[in-house]
Amino acid sequence: MQSTEVIEVIVPEPPMGCSLALSDRGALCTVEAVQPASRAAGAGVLAGDVLLTANGQAPPIESGSCALVDFFRKLRYPLRLAFARRAKDARFGD
Repeated sequence: MQSTEVIEVIVPEPPMGCSLALSDRGALCTVEAVQPASRAAGAGVLAGDVLLTANGQAPPIESGSCALVDFFRKLRYPLRLAFARRAKDARFGD
């Protein structure tokens, strides 16, 4: 059984070092890839994490990829990012 945990990270300056994309028919903003030794990797971001907020704001997932690009262009560093991540249920030691 899996649960979801929230991971909060701070990326102090660009480049972030990961790529994000809309997935699940545009319902989620998901990390597609993280560059090794990047700021995102150092902050603990993993491929498959789902972005919940960036600097306290939810990404505009319902508006499409162009709105998502504009959203990130307007953000200022340091980035305070909150991600949802699937976690194994510790009760079973998985």
